[in-house]
Amino acid sequence: TIVMAIVFASAAIGYTREEVIGRSSPSLQIWADATSRDAYIAMLRRERRCWNHEVCLKARNGKLIWGLASASIIEIRGSECIFSVVRDITHLKETEHELRRYRDRLEELVDERTNALREANRAAEAASRAKSMFLANMSHEIRTPMNAIVGVTHILRRTELTREQAERLGQIETATHHLLDVINDILDLSKIEAGKMSLE
Repeated sequence: TIVMAIVFASAAIGYTREEVIGRSSPSLQIWADATSRDAYIAMLRRERRCWNHEVCLKARNGKLIWGLASASIIEIRGSECIFSVVRDITHLKETEHELRRYRDRLEELVDERTNALREANRAAEAASRAKSMFLANMSHEIRTPMNAIVGVTHILRRTELTREQAERLGQIETATHHLLDVINDILDLSKIEAGKMSLE
C-alpha cells in the first residue's frame, strides 16, 4: 500500500503543518478531481517517479491551485510512500486562460470585421452595378433624341439656307457630335465596370 504524506505551505493551500501530518490527501480532500489523483497514483506505481506532472488541487477555502508535481516512491520504515514537490503555477494558468480568452475574443472580432467587410463589399458591388445600369440607360435615353437632332440637321443642310442659318446648323452639328462622343464614353465606362468591354 502506498501512503501519501502531504505537507504544503500554509500560504498556498491554507492548512498548517500540524493539520496535515498523518493525514492522507483524500481525507484532506485537496484533489480537485479524485479521478486525476487515481491516475497520478497509477502512473507512479508504474514508473516509480514523475517530473513536472500538472495537477489541480483545492485549497482550504475552495480555491483551485494549479501545480507541477515532481514525485518519486520512497520506502520509509518498510512502507512505500510518495515524496512529492509541487511548484505553484496558478498565476501562469490564470494568465494562460486570460490569453486564451483574449485570443478567442480577437478571433470573434476578426470574424465580425470580415463579415462586415464582406457585406460592405457586396453593397459596394451592388451600388456599382446600379450606377453602371443607370449610366447605360441614361446614355441610351439621351442618345436617341441626339440622333434625331443629328438627322434633322443633316436634312436641313440639304435645303437652301442662308449663311447665318448654315453657321448655326454647323454649331448644332458640332455640339451634338461632341455630346454623342461624351455619351459613347459613358457607355464604354459602364461596359468596363460591368466587365463587358472587349479590347482589340
